[in-house]
Amino acid sequence: MKASLYLHPDCIRYDSIESAAVFVNKFSNLIKDIAELINDDYGDMVFVYSENLYNTYIFENQDIYTFAFEHLDPDSRAFLFLVLSQQGQSLSFSPKDIELKSVFTRDEDSCHALIVLNKPDNNNSNVEYIQFEKYELIYNKHSWLTLRRQILGNHPGSPADFMKKANRYFPNIVFSPHCEDVIEFYLSVVPRKIVYYLSCMNDRLIGFWNSHPNKNSVDCVCEDFAGQFGMDRAGSPQGTPSKKELYTFEFSKGTDTVHICCGPHFKITHIDNNCRESTVQKSEKFHARIYFKIQDNKIYVGSIGPHI
Repeated sequence: MKASLYLHPDCIRYDSIESAAVFVNKFSNLIKDIAELINDDYGDMVFVYSENLYNTYIFENQDIYTFAFEHLDPDSRAFLFLVLSQQGQSLSFSPKDIELKSVFTRDEDSCHALIVLNKPDNNNSNVEYIQFEKYELIYNKHSWLTLRRQILGNHPGSPADFMKKANRYFPNIVFSPHCEDVIEFYLSVVPRKIVYYLSCMNDRLIGFWNSHPNKNSVDCVCEDFAGQFGMDRAGSPQGTPSKKELYTFEFSKGTDTVHICCGPHFKITHIDNNCRESTVQKSEKFHARIYFKIQDNKIYVGSIGPHI
């Protein structure tokens, strides 16, 4: 799915909350990212900039061109001019226009998001790690990936499509081919939760585990991690040794094939707001599980599907 990303001076203007040096560095990184993303092999992002970008101050009393010559290095400056003159589209719009277009709808065939440079990260523990009802790009080094994950949770596609993207969007996770075999039904009822769980696991689980005061207790770590990130129920280890073979999955590791027992699991017990399965009642509970094992500083996910 194509994502149209919008640059408006109101959303990238220096607001004095952070130092000028931090702003210049962030702006420079943003422009380099945009130049790279326009030509990457995803081919899923289109950049649109406001007609007012040229004649509006974005930094103290400087418009974007003066700012570029005063503060950006030659490479960043060249990237900026390339984006504005050749790669981007110029339109008349307000931030409010795009905010209205950025709300998710099921029949959408594209999505829209403002690029916001000067809004601080939200550290409110009551806010979910990823939200899906509105596309937004609060710029940081992870924001492009976050937007793609939002789209994946809203439009998961076929099992093959989903797993192909999952392999790219969750670089700290190694997926067993078994995941594609069992995930189809769950993509129709809990696609957002699957993406949410995988995002939390990919970004935070290894560090959380290594720093946990009871890191040798799988039960404690899984329970605390699930609680911190608002998962449906506490995660847990597999407590049935006789079922070990059922929790052992095949993985590719370089040119080799390895078998890894993935006993620990996180639980999905309720459908999410993007349920596409009309025969499922909202109150119905599920026994979906994500089975995994941390090994060699990677997360091996053996199954995303039914309770085994």
